[in-house]
Amino acid sequence: MPAAFDALADAATRTGGEFYPPSDDPLDVAAAFKQALESFRHSYVLYFAPKGVAPAGWHNLTVTVTRAGKFDVQSRQGYFGGT
Repeated sequence: MPAAFDALADAATRTGGEFYPPSDDPLDVAAAFKQALESFRHSYVLYFAPKGVAPAGWHNLTVTVTRAGKFDVQSRQGYFGGT
């Protein structure tokens, strides 16, 4: 895998996403894009605005589901700053 792919995979992981690398086959680029699009289409995006958090430094983020069932939760590891 090229170094640029490593950087993209790392960025995706740190932000709670997934990386779908294409192979060397030019047609596989379309397949990788389709896979990423399908993953996005079958997901929910939640947004929050932290309040009362120190404006400096790193803040860990934990996402949990309290409802019974099987869920695949992907989230970023945390964020810098606050209000």
